[in-house]
Parts: sequence; structure tokens; C-alpha cells
Amino acid sequence: MLISLTIGDMGLSPAEEHGIIGLLKMIPSYDLIAFVATITNGLVKTDNPNDAVQAIIKYCKDSLDILKRKKITKDLLFRYLKEVNVEVSPRCDKTELIHKCLNYWQVSSISSETIDWEMCEMENSIPDYNSLNLQSNQLTDDKLLSMGTSFSKWFYNLLNDVNNPAVFGPQHFWSDCMVAGTISTAQGENIPFSANGDLPTIEAIKNAVNHFQYSFEPNLYKDINCYMETHGLIKIQVNGVIYKNCSQPDGVFESAFGLIKNPHVADDNWKIKFIEMHWKVNCSPVNYNSMVPYT
Repeated sequence: MLISLTIGDMGLSPAEEHGIIGLLKMIPSYDLIAFVATITNGLVKTDNPNDAVQAIIKYCKDSLDILKRKKITKDLLFRYLKEVNVEVSPRCDKTELIHKCLNYWQVSSISSETIDWEMCEMENSIPDYNSLNLQSNQLTDDKLLSMGTSFSKWFYNLLNDVNNPAVFGPQHFWSDCMVAGTISTAQGENIPFSANGDLPTIEAIKNAVNHFQYSFEPNLYKDINCYMETHGLIKIQVNGVIYKNCSQPDGVFESAFGLIKNPHVADDNWKIKFIEMHWKVNCSPVNYNSMVPYT
């Protein structure tokens, strides 16, 4: 169900709306639902793809506000233009493809200069929490560290919104991903939790976080390790502090992640292959086994 939100918009022409709907229907449902949060800064939530399309159209500033987003990939624009019989070269970059879309829809309210400027800003922007786009070309040690820092901030922003399926959803995980975790308590208990597969992994982590009512603050200033193995797997290690009810420190965590690049996305997009977690907390879990259905 959509919540009420008032956002001023310029309104799309019938040709623009028809074209945008065609593009959005080419996006997987889980990405489409997450796209709503991007367009509305997280203020509109829906789990219905048709509602998601309508919300994106209703609350976008203009068609460029949609086309410039990272979920509208170069490949997606190329396939759309081919479907509507617009002549296009595979050598066109995303900005050129956006120009062709707007020309096809006969949009005169957005200048070429505006398109070029906004696309330049998007290319230099920090990734939002709805997608993981990390620049991995020509990776030096400094760039790997920057990549690890960006990922750590991105992931723990997601984890702190774990109950929002549009945010902490399967779009960020490979289907055969896994999580392996241990919760160590002040009473000397060491309680493992694990899961295999994207949905079981999400559910296992979500259940653990909700059980303790925890939030996480990664240390982005020290001891982040990020390196690439010879076959391309990125490994990231980050530690931090655990808070109870978003206010009271209750322990610390250590975590490690494996990332593999998604070859089906034109942007430099990565998905999570594995997660290892170790939480050292003061609280003693109650009925923990009953809340972890996936092992």
C-alpha cells in the first residue's frame, strides 16, 4: 500500500509516460520496488510492481529524473530503443541514449545542456543505499580502500533498515549466497547462525537483528581491509559498534564480505556472495533457535 506524499512535479506528456512505463516494465520487480524509494527518498513504500510504476511516474520531477538513475542502465535503454525502432548504435553511451529517448518522445522542456550536466553529476555521485555501484577499474590500494569504505557504509545503512524489503532485499545478493555468523554473549555462550540462498540469508540476518533490536555503526576510519583475489572476488573486512534500540552501546562486531561483479549490468555493479559475522554482545538471547529457521 502506498503512503500519502505530496511532491511537486512537472507532469509527463502522454508520449513520455507511455515510454517510461515501457522502460519500467523491463526492470525486475524487486529492482522496481526499490526504485520507488530512490525516487521518493524512501518516503513512499509499496510491494506491488504496478503501484511502483505509478508512484515513480507520479513523484518524479520529470522524465530525466528517471532516465538518469543507475537502475536505468545503458543496456536497458538500448533494448527499449531497438523495440520502438529507433536507430541506435551499440557504441552510444548512456547520455546519448537518453538524448535519443527524449527526442523520440518529443520532449522540448529538457535542454541538451541539462541532460549532459545531470548525467555528469550522477557519474560523480556517491552510490545510494538502493544499489551497489563501485568503481573497480584500475584498482590501486587506495581505490580498493575507498571501495571497501563505500561498501561498508552502504551495507550497514541497509542493515539498519532491515525490515524494509525494498531496501534489504534479494536484489543485492547472488541467489546462492550464504551467511555464517556467531553471537558471543557476556555469559560465555557462542551461538551460531547460518543460511544458504538469497532469501534464507536475508531472513536469518533479519531475524537476528530484530531479536536483539540492534543497529550497527561501522568504523569507517580504521581497520577496513579490502582486496581483490586473482579470479576477481573482492573481500572486505570491517568492524564496528552494536547499539541496542539505536541508542545504548551493547557490544562490537566483526564482519567479512565477498563480492562478485554482476556481468549482466552495464554499470560497475557488485552483488554479495558471502557474509561472515561475529557479534560480541552483553545480552543473552532468549529462544534463539526458534527464530533462525534456515541453517
